[in-house]
Amino acid sequence: MNKNFALFFLNKTFLAPKFKKEVNVCNAESTILANFGIPDIKKYEISVSSIEEQEKIGKLLDNVNNLITFNQWIVGLFNFQEILH
Repeated sequence: MNKNFALFFLNKTFLAPKFKKEVNVCNAESTILANFGIPDIKKYEISVSSIEEQEKIGKLLDNVNNLITFNQWIVGLFNFQEILH
């Protein structure tokens, strides 16, 4: 296993729809308890680019997230101003 992971890249990997789908499939197989743990994560194949590429991707995704948050704040501000008028 390659241990050269940028933490935010790994975080985005585990938040990705593909990974969430895998968790849901494993959990669906269990009728009582969630059944996705460390052994399952160890079996999960993660495509890994260089650490430099991971950092670039992570920063790009963080910037996109910040832009979305900022735009939501602006929309909320305009909605609040409309209520005051």
